[in-house]
Amino acid sequence: SEVLASQSQQPNTPINQRLLETLTRNVDTLDRMVVELLDISEMGAGTFAVRDDRVRLEPLLWSIVSSAAAELKRGQLDVTLMVKDAERLVVSGDEQRLRWAFGHLLQNAIRYTEPGGHLFIMAGIDPQNPAYLTVSLKDTGVGISEKDLPHVFERFYRGEPRTKSGKLLDPRGLGQGLFVAQTVSAAHGGSLSARSAAGDGSIFTIMLPSAAPPD
Repeated sequence: SEVLASQSQQPNTPINQRLLETLTRNVDTLDRMVVELLDISEMGAGTFAVRDDRVRLEPLLWSIVSSAAAELKRGQLDVTLMVKDAERLVVSGDEQRLRWAFGHLLQNAIRYTEPGGHLFIMAGIDPQNPAYLTVSLKDTGVGISEKDLPHVFERFYRGEPRTKSGKLLDPRGLGQGLFVAQTVSAAHGGSLSARSAAGDGSIFTIMLPSAAPPD
């Protein structure tokens, strides 16, 4: 009790400082979760709207990957981020909502990629339509069955994912992540598509209008 009393009277001790930092992170996380839940409610009601700010994608993507470092390490996963024409990867939109969209794709890849797997994030100008840019996330995960693939963007849909050996996985989560990512993409005038096959990994691609000045 003397130690506790001593610590409580010294707010700048390393123990209290770490505790304060942890509490601050947890409060920030809870705040983001509450805001996202409110947004999901608006998405379901068709009243969802986004800000119109200038957002650079390269630092945003690096930030999202960095924030998932602990989960990537825990899952024994490697990640590669490849960015082409970084200065031109600018969109007009809502940074927080875009963070959610890309973050949900990353979390989905982490969840369904077995230990030792690899995630690849590729960002650049769409070669077929330079007025758009694309961000693709490819994983070496369990993939999505032909039966589940048409439904992955439906709210609350979770499917029946299986390991490459055929073992049925517990589809953790509420089945809203991909729904959120697609809704955010559409709200920015873009789209989200998926390509996959059971046992063969997945590729999710977000396409967004570019806000970079023309060459």
